Amino acid sequence: MHVDRGILWVVKGDLKQAQADFETAIQIDRNSPGGYYGRGLLRARAGDQDGAIASFNQAIKLYPRYADAYTARSLAWAAKGDLKRAKADRKKALTLGGN
Repeated sequence: MHVDRGILWVVKGDLKQAQADFETAIQIDRNSPGGYYGRGLLRARAGDQDGAIASFNQAIKLYPRYADAYTARSLAWAAKGDLKRAKADRKKALTLGGN
């Protein structure tokens, strides 16, 4: 519920509310890959690539077939200039059926 609402807040442009919902999702269920993924997207958007990668890492740890998390993490790696890791994550996302 909180992850879905967080996504709606992102669409509406209220990133503060989105962040609150993603954090609540994580607090309620530490095994919620969607909460970590959403938080990672917001961190990446804010320019915190290290924080984004940490969140995507947790999402992937909880759900190793999370293609979107691999794709998002690849973009964070690329933003940091680590093209080798970016390429590896992109390749993994594609093998999992991601876009």
